[in-house]
Amino acid sequence: MVRVIFLVFLTELILFFISRGVAKIFPLSYSLLKNVLQSI
Repeated sequence: MVRVIFLVFLTELILFFISRGVAKIFPLSYSLLKNVLQSI
């Protein structure tokens, strides 16, 4: 039972960090893409 709770907690943590990373990376790549498209 404890293992199941631990696995769920770990999965939630990983998903949280992934979503945080995407939220940080996406605006950067978006602005980069916009600059590249404007220079073309």
